[in-house]
Amino acid sequence: MKWLIIFVAILIYRFIINFVHFWKCKGFLKRYYNYLADGKDWDFTQNQDEIIDLFKKAGIKDASAPYWDRVGYGHVSKGTMSIFQNLNLRREDVIQNVLIMFHRAIGVFSKRARQTFSPLFWIEIIFNLPKALLKYLGVPAESIVIKIIQIIYWISCSVISFFIMLFKS
Repeated sequence: MKWLIIFVAILIYRFIINFVHFWKCKGFLKRYYNYLADGKDWDFTQNQDEIIDLFKKAGIKDASAPYWDRVGYGHVSKGTMSIFQNLNLRREDVIQNVLIMFHRAIGVFSKRARQTFSPLFWIEIIFNLPKALLKYLGVPAESIVIKIIQIIYWISCSVISFFIMLFKS
C-alpha cells in the first residue's frame, strides 16, 4: 500500500510540473505575440531567463542565426548570434526560431503531462531505468557506459526474478 501511495504521489507531481510548464509556455507565447505587436511589453523581456530555463527543461537547445551588420565605410560585420540571448530581437529569422522553440516546448510539456497516465511509458521507464537515470545525470545517450550498465541491469533483474519465482513456489 505504501508503494502505491508513493507511485500515485509521483504521478501527481509529474503531471502538475509538466502542466504548469505547459501553461507557462502558453502564457509566455502570448506575451511574445503582444511584444511583437507593440514592442512595449516589458514582461516578456523581464522573463527572458525564465523562458530560457523552460526551453532547457523541454530539452530544446539554443540555435544560432547568422547576422550581417553594416558598420560603415562599406564594411560589414558578420557572425552568428545565440537565439536564447536574443529572444527580444524583432528580426524575422529570430522571430521564426523563437516561435518554433515556444511551440516545441509546449508540445514537449503537453506530451510529458499525457505520458504520466500511460502504462506503456512507465513500463518503458522501468525497463530502461539505468539509461534514464544516467541520461538525467548527463551521460551521453550513446555512451558505452550506459549500454553496459543497462545490460547488467537486465541480467540482474532476470536473475532476481528467476530466484523470486524459484523460492516462491
